[in-house]
Amino acid sequence: MADSVNLILERMLPHLEELQHTGIFQEDEIRDIVKKRRQMEYQLFRRPPKKEDYLKAIEFEYNLDKLRKLRKEKMGVVGMSQDGEFGIINRITSLYRRATTYFKDDISLWLNHIDHCRCTNQHTMTSKLFGKALAIHPTNVGLWIMAAKFEFEERQDTTAARVLFQEGLRTNRESEKLWLEYYRLELLAVDKLRKRKNVLILSTNEEAPSDDVMDYAISWLVYNEAIKSIPDNASFRIAFLPILVQFEETHKREQEIYDNLLADFPNSGLVHDAVAKRNWLRINNEDSLPVSKVKELERETERLYREGIENLSRAEVPEEEEEVSLWEKYILWSVERLQYWNRKKGQANESGITKLLDICSKCSSKRKLNESLAVKMVKLLQTNGLHEPAGILVKEMVILFPFSCQLWLIRLHSEILNQANFETLSDLFHEAILSVKKEPLATQIWQLYINQVILRHSSSLDEIESVFQSCLQSLPSASSEPILLQYLDWVYISRGIKSIRNTYKKMSKDNQQSLSICVYMKLVSYEVSEVSINNRRIVDLFEAAINKYGCTSTDLWLEYIKTVTLLGSASEVSDLYWRATKTLDGGLIAQFMSRHSCLNFS
Repeated sequence: MADSVNLILERMLPHLEELQHTGIFQEDEIRDIVKKRRQMEYQLFRRPPKKEDYLKAIEFEYNLDKLRKLRKEKMGVVGMSQDGEFGIINRITSLYRRATTYFKDDISLWLNHIDHCRCTNQHTMTSKLFGKALAIHPTNVGLWIMAAKFEFEERQDTTAARVLFQEGLRTNRESEKLWLEYYRLELLAVDKLRKRKNVLILSTNEEAPSDDVMDYAISWLVYNEAIKSIPDNASFRIAFLPILVQFEETHKREQEIYDNLLADFPNSGLVHDAVAKRNWLRINNEDSLPVSKVKELERETERLYREGIENLSRAEVPEEEEEVSLWEKYILWSVERLQYWNRKKGQANESGITKLLDICSKCSSKRKLNESLAVKMVKLLQTNGLHEPAGILVKEMVILFPFSCQLWLIRLHSEILNQANFETLSDLFHEAILSVKKEPLATQIWQLYINQVILRHSSSLDEIESVFQSCLQSLPSASSEPILLQYLDWVYISRGIKSIRNTYKKMSKDNQQSLSICVYMKLVSYEVSEVSINNRRIVDLFEAAINKYGCTSTDLWLEYIKTVTLLGSASEVSDLYWRATKTLDGGLIAQFMSRHSCLNFS
């Protein structure tokens, strides 16, 4: 080991001597560098080797090289030899090479090594590293794409990039991402040839690219091979289109893909959506289109959606799910259309709103519109600042889905934002509450109503009390707890501790089963926060809770003990501890004892 370490250190001498000779590092600094490298080399030669040791050594060399560059620039040193300039870089390369030899399966090490060589312009070495890494990790699709991208973009070698994609696809035949990137490469290659042909004057002895090549024939072959490998995936084929439309003069190939999709997937809502939105994509990509042309393309998009829906409804084997999917995409496109005109004109197009409502009505009449889509549409409009169309739409959707808590909540929030008068708002709340009744989300409607009553009628305590009572009687006990806790807070703030005590007595007599641990703890918190604390009342509340939940709640016992201690009744703690161990279910005793030992009573 010592001989190997000394040999490695001897090979460092030329560049260290030059760094000292140029004055970048002083003699004592060189001595420290050698000492540090010696320590690291001994660590690297340990068996088994550790990845962390290699990473520490590499980090040290990177920091050393940064310091070298800073001092060189500050001192204005010029004319350094290869050893002086690149000695540390070569040392890092060597460390990475040794690390990847021992840790071949660690993809992050390979990527760091590759990135180091690429950043230091070691392009030949980078290509070799990609080859070695891919031999060990042939199923890593991202690595194949990185290697091909490096060859095409940085080495300007289209052939090498193409070969890499082809080799990668032999191993990963069903990788959608690899096929799509290979397709992009072939399009980029033709685009490069087109630009070269248009900008440069070809010499007489240089052969011009063939018409087939310039017509994206190779990329079309790639597409055909891809769909043979992955034949039954419509979304995969559609993914080729956004790549294709980025290039010039691709209309022919684009049409071929659309024809291919319709031929192979005639009953797919996804395909009909892609076909319908073809013209709309053009509108989004070309800002300079005149309004007349935009409206023409808009009408064509609408026609294709209707045609697609009609074709799906007449299919020999009707696919209900696909038709619903296409209706949904048609409606969402209508929302997108509203957003487009809002961006262009600063306000929503009234005819667009009318059309959207008409589409929703037709969809509903065919029983293809569902509540989740209705909520999605309204929220989409609101998110994009189209509050007026959202308000109009939600009114219609509430009529179609009167039992939807989500739609009612959106409608109510919309009316509140529009500052509707309280009488109108109150009628609307009552209509919503009657419609949803005991639905799980009905609690949220009640909470919103109560908040509005408190906000607008803060001085009318009897009216607020009446609303709270109506709510608590209307909702099942499982759903009413948030309202009950809010009610108790309101009573305590507006009427004081005496009213809270009377309320508790009334609840205990009427329906003790409805009082949860949270309610008991809320009542305790009111008593504790009083200036004159009544210990007896606090104990009574805890005892009532213990009678109901003492067997199942360690939290309750711990809170009881903690509260009694803070109130200065420490003598009762041991008794409570003993009672808890006798009352709790068997499986909870150990948990209670463990948590009790962690309590801080200071």
